[in-house]
Amino acid sequence: MKLATVAANLVGLALLAVSGVAALAVVAMAAVSLLDGLTGARFAALWFTAGLALTAGFCGYVLRKFAAGNVIPLDYDISVAFRGGQGGL
Repeated sequence: MKLATVAANLVGLALLAVSGVAALAVVAMAAVSLLDGLTGARFAALWFTAGLALTAGFCGYVLRKFAAGNVIPLDYDISVAFRGGQGGL
């Protein structure tokens, strides 16, 4: 394996771990907010942590897919079949 692939895989795993911990923190903060009431600081922390969980999870997933070579290419397919039927079959 190339060093870049290993590094991307490790960073992806770290981001997925951060996402998991943040998701657990969201659940814990939501439970505390249900029991003790929602404050401005709790809402802000809940909002930030939920965003962190989503962002880190998505970035970690994409990095792991990149390391495995399974990322969907961004090139558009310009074959005849995808040009609105021009050229016919």
